[in-house]
Formats: sequence, C-alpha cells, structure tokens
Amino acid sequence: MARSAVKRQTGLRRELAASPELLQVARQLALLALALQDAAPSPRQREELRRALAIAGDALGWAETSDSGGELVADVNADMTTLATRGAESLDQDLVEEWTNKQTEASRLGDAAAYARKLSEDPKTTYPAEITYCYTVRDPYQRLITKTTTTIANDPAEALAAAEALRKSIEARTKLADLMVIDLVHRRERLTTIAHSLPDFVRSSRSLLGEVIANLT
Repeated sequence: MARSAVKRQTGLRRELAASPELLQVARQLALLALALQDAAPSPRQREELRRALAIAGDALGWAETSDSGGELVADVNADMTTLATRGAESLDQDLVEEWTNKQTEASRLGDAAAYARKLSEDPKTTYPAEITYCYTVRDPYQRLITKTTTTIANDPAEALAAAEALRKSIEARTKLADLMVIDLVHRRERLTTIAHSLPDFVRSSRSLLGEVIANLT
C-alpha cells in the first residue's frame, strides 16, 4: 500500500476511535459481511448496507470520488475494508468481555444471594430494597442472552425468599452460562473469517457503493 494510502487508513482509524457513529457503522458493516458470506443480501440487508455506506460516505467525503476505477475509488474500497475490519475487532472485544463475565456468573449469583440474605438479617436494612443480578436465559428465538433482573424486597421475609430462590437457581443457570461460553467461542471463530472474505464483500457491494456515492454528490 502506498504511503498516502497508509496515511489515509491511519487517519480513518483515528476517526473511528473518536466517532461513536462511525464505529457503529463499522460494526454494522462487519455484521453484514459475516451474514452475507454465503448468501445474497435480502432487501432489508441491502437497505441496511445502503444506509451504513451513506453515513460513512458523508463522514469520509466519498462525494469527491468517481466511478471510473481511479485512485479515489480504490481509496473508498480501502475505507470500506478498514471500516469492516475495525467493526469486526469491536465486535470481538464485546465477545471477549462477555466471555469473561460468563466465567464469573455463578459466583456473582452466589454473591447476590448472600447479599439478599444479609439484607434479611440486618435490622438496619431500609425497605424496599433492591437486589440486582445478571444471568443467562434463552430469548424467544432460543438464542442465549444475558438478562439483568432487579428483585424488590419489601421486608426481611421477601429478602430471604429472594436469597433462597437465587441460591436454588444457580446450578441450572450455570448450565446455560456454560452453553453460552461455547456459543461465544463459536461466534469469535466466525468473526475471524471476515478478514478472508472482506475483498469479496467489498466487490459485491461495488454497484451499491456507486449508487451511494452518486447520491452524495
């Protein structure tokens, strides 16, 4: 890569670090690159891609490019690749953080149960008292997700009941957390494949990219 191109991509990395909106676009591009590895885009995905490219193009000045295959167009392709790559890195960071949290989920549920019991035994507890904890559940689509719940105890008996309910739920919830750890590992493995498929993703988006640039001018 020529020195000017390297400087452009280094500058883009700095812009991504300073712009939450642009980073969100990068994450969206990474998700689309992942989803479209083995499939043509649906109308919804095509529209999502169009919106993401339009936001990126407006922020990065793509209106100055042409569709003649010149250097500026090559710069836009490189921008799109850098955006999707950084998006994949950001998504991976989220997965690593979630994986780390899953390793301690059972102990944190135990801590919440101990806290609820302590509330029930402490005569100085002010009610209503909140007991907040996170655990793994399946959503309506059977995907494993993390849910945060706050239980309100209005008296010592309710605090004690919350402590017991939490304690009894730990074993079953730990099994789901273990399954989610496996799922997170698989999701990280899929993210690593994006680096190899990005050239195809960028090439397949060329016509749509041209339409977006035309609308920006």
